[in-house]
Amino acid sequence: MDTTKMITAGGTILASVATVGLMVWQEAQASRYDAIGEASETAAPPPAQATLLPSVSSILVQEAPAPEPAPTVTLASLEPASVVPQRPETALAPVLDPAPEDMATLDTSIAAPDAPPVVTTETPAPNMTEAEMCAPVLTADARPAGIAALTLSAPCHESQPITVEHAGLTYSDRTSDLGTYSVRLPVLSSPAEIRITFPDGEQTDVTLDVPDLGSIDRVALQWSGETGLSLHAFELGAGYDDAGHVWIENARDADHAVGGRGGFFTALGDGTGLTPKTVNIYTYPADMAVQDGVIRLSVEAEVTLQSCGRDVSGESFQRDENGVFQPMTITLSMPGCDAVGEYLVLKNLLRDMKVASN
Repeated sequence: MDTTKMITAGGTILASVATVGLMVWQEAQASRYDAIGEASETAAPPPAQATLLPSVSSILVQEAPAPEPAPTVTLASLEPASVVPQRPETALAPVLDPAPEDMATLDTSIAAPDAPPVVTTETPAPNMTEAEMCAPVLTADARPAGIAALTLSAPCHESQPITVEHAGLTYSDRTSDLGTYSVRLPVLSSPAEIRITFPDGEQTDVTLDVPDLGSIDRVALQWSGETGLSLHAFELGAGYDDAGHVWIENARDADHAVGGRGGFFTALGDGTGLTPKTVNIYTYPADMAVQDGVIRLSVEAEVTLQSCGRDVSGESFQRDENGVFQPMTITLSMPGCDAVGEYLVLKNLLRDMKVASN
């Protein structure tokens, strides 16, 4: 065999083998790109198959050279159809941390549930009888100018007449719709014993120390029924209807006496009932007198249709030389009914008060 032909044939075979190896590598790369969707739309036609000579088996085949490195593929070299964009509906929004200045406004507290309303009810103590629950209670507090502030609670005596008694004084009044009653009572003794009686005979009482009773001077007048009686005080030369004329129409109050400005008048009793009992009391702060003088005291009796032509009576209370309040009965014979509307002025029934400045 001609050596030149042998070499030529061998070169041809080697070239064919190299060509076949290259085609096999290119097909593998094309398959790889197709698997990821990055191959071009038009594939190059497959190369023609090489036909080996029958004597190829007797030819020593040399090892094929190593394949060339795979070309670098960039996004710019790919067709647009091979790029799958991210679906907008499945895109995740970025999670951003709040700005530091917004952190202070974030409400991280957990609202506590509303607490159930607290319902309090007053229930009677166990084993209390109805009589015990209905029992009236009378309390008292000492106030300036020889006053006892009374408070009555009588839940089973609503809107009922009551009789108040203290040191010989007696007057009638009435409880409220809730069975309560309160009053400021000028007392005549200390300790002061005060009692309230109900129509059914039930009673309640209280005892109270009144420490400043000795610093005031006081006079009281009481009567029963329609007598037309009234108490009047004329301070330091005052006349009728002057500022110093103290009576039911110019009563003042205890604050007036505490301030050293003069005396005050207290009317007790509501004037109701079959035989209403009424009390008038005049109080002067003797220890606070700002000038020397005399307080004239008088009792007046109005002639009315209920009092005309008959005797009316009352009772006065003044201090004796020992400072104890003593009662004195007063009886008046009233003029006939042709004198209705007129007044009897009794100037000598009561002792005048003498005051000295301090």
